[in-house]
Amino acid sequence: MAAEQPTHAPPPEGRIPGIRYRTERRERPTTVVIDGIPEDTTEPYYVQVPIPPRDWDAILLRGITAAAIGTTAVSVAWSTASIGDLLDDSTTAAVAYGAASVFDTGWIVCQGVEWLERYDQDRAKVARLAGLLALAVAVVAIVVHGRGSGDTATGLVGGAVSVIAKGLWGLVMRHYRVPLSDGAAGWLRGQRQRVAVRRAVGGEMRRLRAEDAYVTHVYGPEAREVTRPAPAPIAPPVPAVPAAPPSAAAPTPPPADEPEQAPAIVYRDPRCAAIRPLYNGGTRPGTAAMRKALKDADYGLVGDSTIRGQIRAEVEEHEPVLATYPPALPAPRTA
Repeated sequence: MAAEQPTHAPPPEGRIPGIRYRTERRERPTTVVIDGIPEDTTEPYYVQVPIPPRDWDAILLRGITAAAIGTTAVSVAWSTASIGDLLDDSTTAAVAYGAASVFDTGWIVCQGVEWLERYDQDRAKVARLAGLLALAVAVVAIVVHGRGSGDTATGLVGGAVSVIAKGLWGLVMRHYRVPLSDGAAGWLRGQRQRVAVRRAVGGEMRRLRAEDAYVTHVYGPEAREVTRPAPAPIAPPVPAVPAAPPSAAAPTPPPADEPEQAPAIVYRDPRCAAIRPLYNGGTRPGTAAMRKALKDADYGLVGDSTIRGQIRAEVEEHEPVLATYPPALPAPRTA
């Protein structure tokens, strides 16, 4: 049948000598036509997949880790039995052996914390020293039990079991731990601090929201009003204090300096001075008024284009505001 493994050997095409392969069964879509009716289905096919070489380093590391775990289990069992027998004379067996299991558990926990802090040697140093202290206490307790039972050699050998287990874990941790430079360690420390801050803020906000929801659910919405700060009191308006009259003895301030006079305008065309007074009324003079002013100033008859495009233009060039004056109304005609 098609679903069964092929009885013939896999085709040798495309295989590289010296590389091991395994046959894998896969499926691909196909269309089967029976009685002229097509139907989409799948069919099995087999491919040759190269097998990667064995990673002996990883295998050896897994074996070392398993040996360290096994040695630690033996160490915990031995120290618990020895120290429990030492404490059995002072208390019940359950309490004695329960307390005895704490001795090796102490340095194992410190070893785990040292592993978690492997990228921050300042923090890992505390766990390392605490682990050594816990190990020393456990070894001393085991040796004391051996001496008390009359077999000092057994106590020394039993204490060495915990030392060997601790040493194996130190070697395994040393292999996994990669020393970081000061710059890399500082960068990683900053990232961990940012993540820790976000985690702390998130946890605190969740706690506050849960507490707020609990208070509202149990005591009602009115209980939330108690936690709100009271509005700040509005201070009454302070009446204005009348200003005290100036004292007669107070010195009078010196008079302000008079504004400096603007320099006199010097026209290029002297005829401009004849029509400049016509602006004093606040209006812009017309052509007829300027022609009459020039005639009265003995300049004779001047063309209209010269009056507007040259003489009046120069006056307003020196004083641009004059060009904005409204035009003067023509003088009324007399009969």
